[in-house]
Amino acid sequence: MRPDLKVVDIRGNVPTRIRKLLENGEWDAIMLAKAGLKRLGFLCSDEITGRLQFENESGVGFCILAASEFLPAAGQGAIGIESRHADAATSAALSLINHQPTFARVAAERAFLFRLQAGCQTPVGLYTWWNDEQTELSMRTRVFDEENLDADPLEGEVSASASCLPEDLADQLMRKIYGD
Repeated sequence: MRPDLKVVDIRGNVPTRIRKLLENGEWDAIMLAKAGLKRLGFLCSDEITGRLQFENESGVGFCILAASEFLPAAGQGAIGIESRHADAATSAALSLINHQPTFARVAAERAFLFRLQAGCQTPVGLYTWWNDEQTELSMRTRVFDEENLDADPLEGEVSASASCLPEDLADQLMRKIYGD
């Protein structure tokens, strides 16, 4: 999306990454997950732009990128809990806290990645959302060529009724970007 930027890897937890930004005069910005900033208390409102208070600094500027344009990795912000399949008591307890709309979104995203045969290093952005009435589920993707990151990515967006299975939405998106 921004070929004028030089992208480099950065390691460390969130405070370490922010410190590295402040100490490195060659970097203009770093990218961090909004969910992580909120969880750590660095981001306390739903503002799109502003300043984070960090240690003794006067503030670090931030700008939230729209997920609909800067597609995140699949399942971002969702919390997953794994349990034993035959443990009925645990399954019953987990069903009480399962957020079905989020579960459907993540299931569709995981189904798409499975069909794509994507691993954790595959350059793919994927975003799924419900319309306001939760009657329609939509999914958008941007898939980059692993061998040629300069090539134009495959992109597509599909929607289906809430009664559609998440796997069917994933199939529909695969057909959209790769053809029948």
